[in-house]
Amino acid sequence: MNNINENRTDKRTPGGEKNKAELKWFILFLAVIFFLPITILAVVEWFTSADAFAIGITGFMQSVIVYGGLGLVAVIIALVLFILLIQPDATFLQKVGRTAGILLCLAAAFFLVRPLVLDIPYLKRPEAAYLERLEFEYSRGIGDYGSDDYYLRGVDMTGERHSFEISEKRYEEGRALWGGNDYNLFAKVTYLPHTSTLMSLEFMTELDASGAELYPPSPELPNDWESFSIQINDTVY
Repeated sequence: MNNINENRTDKRTPGGEKNKAELKWFILFLAVIFFLPITILAVVEWFTSADAFAIGITGFMQSVIVYGGLGLVAVIIALVLFILLIQPDATFLQKVGRTAGILLCLAAAFFLVRPLVLDIPYLKRPEAAYLERLEFEYSRGIGDYGSDDYYLRGVDMTGERHSFEISEKRYEEGRALWGGNDYNLFAKVTYLPHTSTLMSLEFMTELDASGAELYPPSPELPNDWESFSIQINDTVY
C-alpha cells in the first residue's frame, strides 16, 4: 500500500512542477505585456523631451528614427502588397488596388527618407541664422500619456520664417529672457535645412559681433528714439 502511494506521489510531482513553471511563465508574460509598453513609452518620452537629446546629432537621430521607421513600414507594406499582387488568383480590381497601394507606399517612403539623406552633408556645416520677432508656442499632448511639444519661431535677416521644436527646458529659459527683456530677444541658431533639426541654440539680448554685421543700422534710422522709427531687416519704418 505504501508503495502505491509513493508511486502516485512520484507521478504527481513532475506535473505539479510543470504547472508551477507554466504559472511563472504566464505571470512573466503578463508582466511583459503590461509593463514593457509603459517602460518603452517612458524611455521614448525621456529621449524626445530631454534637452541633451533634443538638439544636435541626437536630435537628427530622432528624425532618423521617426521618419526612417515610418519609411521602413511603408516599404514593408509595399512588399506585402507586391507578394499579394503576384498571386495567380488575384482579380483585376485587386491587382489595380494593390499596384496603387505599392506606388503610394513607395512615394511615402521616398518623401520620408529624402530629407534625411539631403541633410547628411549639413551635419558638419549646418546652416546658421539670427532670429528676431521670436514666438514661443506649445501644443498639449493627447491624453494623459501624450507629451507636450514646444516650438521656437522667428524671422531671419532675409525675412524667412523659421520654426524649430525645442525642449521644455529651453522653452522656459527663452520665455523668461523674452519677458524679462521687454520681449526684445534674439536667437542664434544652427540647423539642418531639410528636416529643420536644431543643432545649436543661443538666446541673446543683444547681437554679437557676427550678428551686428548681418544687421547693420541703416543710415536712414534716426538716433533719437522719440522719432518712433524702427528698422526691420534693411527697411526703416
